[in-house]
Amino acid sequence: PDHKSSMTIEEFEKLVKKIRSVERVLGKDRKIISKNEFRVSRALRKSCVASRDLSKGEIIKLDDIVFKRPGTGINPLLFKKLIGKKIKYSIKKDRLIPKSFI
Repeated sequence: PDHKSSMTIEEFEKLVKKIRSVERVLGKDRKIISKNEFRVSRALRKSCVASRDLSKGEIIKLDDIVFKRPGTGINPLLFKKLIGKKIKYSIKKDRLIPKSFI
């Protein structure tokens, strides 16, 4: 009794082709970044930067950190790990905060 709602073999083949087409359009679940995309992303992303001159031995506070380009330093998402850390070397205002200085 359900044969009126069933597909023919040709209709089923078209459905499968359309599904495969949609899968290609959606792409892969894992993004592969090309070398050019990587270079551009480093220039566009931001890093943790000193908001003022910081002297050796100071403890980093939230107000001491701002986020600026380029994205070659510490990722801003990790800024909480910097707070409360002692600085090993002085850092000038608007300079990246290197991991090795903490």
